[in-house]
Amino acid sequence: MKHLYGPVPSRRLGVSLGLDIIPLKVCSLNCVYCQLGTRGVPTLRRRSYFPLAEFFNELEERRPDLPRLDYATFSGSGEPTLNADLAELIKGTRRLLKAPICVITNGTLTPDEAVRADLSLADLIMPSLDAATQPVFEAINRPAAGLLIADVIEGLVALRREFSGKLWLEILLVAGMNDSEAELNALIAATERIAPDTVQLNTVVRPPTESTAEPLSPERLNEIARRFTVPVETLTAYHGAGTKHRSLDLYAEIIAYLGRRPATLTDLATMLGESEETISAHLEKLIVTRRVLPPDSAGGYFRVKE
Repeated sequence: MKHLYGPVPSRRLGVSLGLDIIPLKVCSLNCVYCQLGTRGVPTLRRRSYFPLAEFFNELEERRPDLPRLDYATFSGSGEPTLNADLAELIKGTRRLLKAPICVITNGTLTPDEAVRADLSLADLIMPSLDAATQPVFEAINRPAAGLLIADVIEGLVALRREFSGKLWLEILLVAGMNDSEAELNALIAATERIAPDTVQLNTVVRPPTESTAEPLSPERLNEIARRFTVPVETLTAYHGAGTKHRSLDLYAEIIAYLGRRPATLTDLATMLGESEETISAHLEKLIVTRRVLPPDSAGGYFRVKE
């Protein structure tokens, strides 16, 4: 299992090194907009997935070639709080990289005091909250059996109370699913209780699991943003500086990244610090060898062949 990908020029985090500590598609949710495709059965069971030395050895090997990082970010193929070794992974990563630590989480395990303690070791936590009522939660996030959105909200309220770092709450809106007046009012009320430093309002960008998961228009997104009483920003494409050219196995890096999320040619070139011509040549070979699928017609996204 390869644990590192990037560094990635992120819309939200600048230059971010991805740290993947969960096997592909292991999650507590099965969201309709997920970019990873059809999942197995959602789970709430925490466990160890690999020897810690495996992760830290990979980090040591890559460390000399890394640019300056804005964040080392636990994210990727599944829900990172399902890894029972999260606390040791955060502490060891900070020790090796001397970089701020971010954890991107769906927030579903925050009712667990031990999970909140692990998360509180980070500098920045980015939980998500796409619904505030149980029927909408089940429709859009398709949670593990027995998971209640009321408990998740209480867990996030407790996390904010216990955590002294930055908390950015992401809300991803899907047209016709969680953008009704009733659900928006419930979401706004929940965010007031959670009191994050900011709410990041998002919509479907990358190709989703379900073709029916459609984005809101920028105008609608901005209209909704104005209704929140806590600070809000709407997320747009990242236009910051890419990472610098560095000696990498480009084929391996492309596969590692596309295995976690679809990407355009421009995304990959920016992330890898190479020209689009160079990345395009590598993609053509990967397509010929059937490791990567040709770009789709909706946005030109490449994917790995499953």
